[in-house]
Amino acid sequence: MKDLRQFTMGTGYRNTGFYVRGTGHFIIDRPELDKFADYCEIFWCIGGSAMFYDGKREFRLTPGMVWYYPENSLHHIIPSPYIDYRWLSFDGPDAANLFHALRFKPGLNPAGPCPEELFAEIMLGLRDGSRQAQLDVLALAFRILTLAMTPQTDPRPVTEQARDLIHKNFSNPAMNVSTLAELLHVHRITLNRLFQKTYGISPGKYLNNVRLQEGIRLLTESSAAVKEIAKCCGYESAGYFTKVLHRQTGHTPLSFRRRKTA
Repeated sequence: MKDLRQFTMGTGYRNTGFYVRGTGHFIIDRPELDKFADYCEIFWCIGGSAMFYDGKREFRLTPGMVWYYPENSLHHIIPSPYIDYRWLSFDGPDAANLFHALRFKPGLNPAGPCPEELFAEIMLGLRDGSRQAQLDVLALAFRILTLAMTPQTDPRPVTEQARDLIHKNFSNPAMNVSTLAELLHVHRITLNRLFQKTYGISPGKYLNNVRLQEGIRLLTESSAAVKEIAKCCGYESAGYFTKVLHRQTGHTPLSFRRRKTA
């Protein structure tokens, strides 16, 4: 498994009692070096699991759970065998008071599915150091904390949730059936079986069809470069997008563009 360590640290406006220090998305299969941190941090598990330490005992963080380390805690993370998680850290003289006022319990907390899109928005927002951008980031962080404190289960069938996730995240090249299964906390084989039974098509083919149809739409309705269209549709390269398009339709991007102008 290849490690993933994507993160953004805030460097802009910080004239508040607490602010978002940074956020990231990690997938690791090796123990992290123990460290003391003078800031507050939450870890929201997406897939896999890891052992976290509260100063007395180790606890296993699993998907749908959040771990909160108050400031001046020993950070101790041991994947078993790997963990996929989002993290969010807060700093400032009143950061600890924020969690205390919210009655956010240190250690393990049930939370439900991780709102990855909110973490991603914070990651983008932190790159803008302006006052308004940093306040917007703080508002997003409040939403994450609120969701973490009020765990809810989605009452919809898992197949409907899967289809919704595909339509919302098909542009992300990391979206695949394994990712879907991890996000929905269901085995990949089970997800395939249920999706096929409900919609008459496998989730993998459904995802490919959504990407391809969006690619065709952009080819015929926009003048964007093929490379940009491929990126918008979740393809790793323009070459692969062209290959899939030709295999499925018998046409190249150029021929679709010609049809547009015909």
